[in-house]
Amino acid sequence: MIVVDVKKCSGCAMCEMACSFERGKIYSHSMSVIKLAKEEALGLDCPVTCIICCRCVDACPEEARSFTSDGLINLDSEKCTGCMSCQEACPVGVIEFEEEPVFCTSCGKCVEACNLDALSLADCSELPKPPAEKDVNGLTPAAKRYLWALGRATGLPWVKEEDVRIYG
Repeated sequence: MIVVDVKKCSGCAMCEMACSFERGKIYSHSMSVIKLAKEEALGLDCPVTCIICCRCVDACPEEARSFTSDGLINLDSEKCTGCMSCQEACPVGVIEFEEEPVFCTSCGKCVEACNLDALSLADCSELPKPPAEKDVNGLTPAAKRYLWALGRATGLPWVKEEDVRIYG
């Protein structure tokens, strides 16, 4: 899982360039899976990537998405029909479609390219496991904690503090 420290990000877009080169051997913002969200009113740039919230897994009618043993989300392209249910379910808009869904695989190229240490890789299997219950929006406690932290850093109300339980 890619973890973002938005206070360290300068908006240089090196993460996007590294991602696009890894995927297509060209430097292009449009080829990148990690996207740089700019909030000009706050003077903030924030890389956005998969928050491993489970919504795409639950939305897939063909069960083409599943969790790997290390806690990441996997796509079985043999089962994927291209219905785009996963894309519609993604709360942060990071699933794109080409011939099949394209999403972050946590390869780490963006982390290697960031010279400000704004990005890091976290091993999902080593993170504390909160209970798997979901709220009415389909968000797990882990996803709500991530969105709450992002909201604190950006000043945007992603999730209310009273809706977040801290585990571990």
